[in-house]
Amino acid sequence: MTKLIFDLDGVIITYEKNFAEKYSAEFGVDIGKIYEFFANDYYDCAIGRSALREKIEQYVPLWGWQGDADSLIRYWFDCQSTVDSGLLDLIGLARRSGHECYVASDQDTARSAYVRRLVDFDGAFDGAFFSCDLGATKTETVFFERMLGKLGCAPGEAHFWDDNPKNISTARQASMKAEVYTTYDDFRPAFSDRFVSAS
Repeated sequence: MTKLIFDLDGVIITYEKNFAEKYSAEFGVDIGKIYEFFANDYYDCAIGRSALREKIEQYVPLWGWQGDADSLIRYWFDCQSTVDSGLLDLIGLARRSGHECYVASDQDTARSAYVRRLVDFDGAFDGAFFSCDLGATKTETVFFERMLGKLGCAPGEAHFWDDNPKNISTARQASMKAEVYTTYDDFRPAFSDRFVSAS
């Protein structure tokens, strides 16, 4: 059976605006200043090399946040905390049809702990692969190579969905089957036909 792998943010966890977009709109801060953090400092957090609090602390005054680093992190995490229960139900049907299902996501150690409280990974999936544990992000083929090694399967035996086309391109460079995820309504019919057994 094909192993089915899903991105987290933008797929399992949905939102109208991501943290940077919401913060910029709510507090009138140039969104470029927020993306600067993700471009320059977040990578070390995402691969487990640095703690998120230490890296984001310097941005508290730059972004005009009226609080400390911990409260800013809580605001960020809460911005992206809505779980798509319909998709989880569909994944459950695929698992009952014999497919192993996993999550693959770029997360620092703090947010990986947060999303583990948000989503019942043990009940909904067969496992999860986070960048902070693999030491690489989904922009790097080594992320997928390490994940496949832990899965013990060939690239062609795994199918990956992500809302970021760049991550899809990287997964394909690792010889995986990969598709861009858009919306649940667009995703459900074809996925059901291919991976959910008729009752």
